[in-house]
Amino acid sequence: MGVGVTTVRGLSTIILLGAVALTPVPSVACSCFDHLHPCEAFSDGDVVMTGEVTTGFFTSAWRFLTSGVFSADFRVEEQFKGKPLPSETTVEAGTCLGPFFDQKYYIVAVRGSRGLVAVNCYTKELSRATPDLQWAEAGKVRIFSPPTPWETPDPLVKLRISMHDETWIVQRETNGAYSFESSEAGAYSIRFLNEQGEEVRKQANISLQLGDCFNTASGQLPN
Repeated sequence: MGVGVTTVRGLSTIILLGAVALTPVPSVACSCFDHLHPCEAFSDGDVVMTGEVTTGFFTSAWRFLTSGVFSADFRVEEQFKGKPLPSETTVEAGTCLGPFFDQKYYIVAVRGSRGLVAVNCYTKELSRATPDLQWAEAGKVRIFSPPTPWETPDPLVKLRISMHDETWIVQRETNGAYSFESSEAGAYSIRFLNEQGEEVRKQANISLQLGDCFNTASGQLPN
């Protein structure tokens, strides 16, 4: 069983042909959360891009024997986030992700000590990344909060979101969730209002690039 890459370097062909069979079965820790919005993956990455594998290789014999992790050279087709990349860029398959096959990918990567490392669950074959690609191409920011469990009802009923001289009012949905999207990047402020319209708390200077999102429940800022 081959890995399907155009060219391979780093180990002999004999070892490489058995790589897929020797790769350990991912543990439960490698499971993905299907309910994540594409913007959450986008926000977690230092680089978001699409590209096609031109060369695949093991990063080292030791990594092959212990985890089966691959790297690949990609021909960058489109970049949505991060400092501009060379037209040919090397990306390492992160934990649970490898190997890369000879095809096109939607890649969400973080910068590691050796370069770009693709993030598991967020990086996928381009043919399976339609929602992610649509979000990346939409050029929007998103401010949201997931549904609230019925055991802990949220007393807040509105968000007042502002940036520069613009203000938007976002009503809480019946399940307790909030969702707001805008085509403007910048620093947003969020005021949480109760049923009387009184401000309960505030989150200010939330800097969002196009494609990023902010979860008001976790307070997690994008990379």
